[in-house]
Amino acid sequence: MRYAATSTLGQASRDAVQGNFTNEVLRITIVLDKTGDHQKAKEFQSEAQGLLNSTNFANGITP
Repeated sequence: MRYAATSTLGQASRDAVQGNFTNEVLRITIVLDKTGDHQKAKEFQSEAQGLLNSTNFANGITP
């Protein structure tokens, strides 16, 4: 995420890095949630939300 904030290659590069980060967070969150570690999934989601403010993170955990 530090690279995305300081990249000199432009907005497209930042968007790509942030998109990759969001996708990876969603994958990990879904795995944690679906394997029964709902609390760890919520903690991981919260930490990621602190790094990148994205509403997409909420899509990984079932209520």
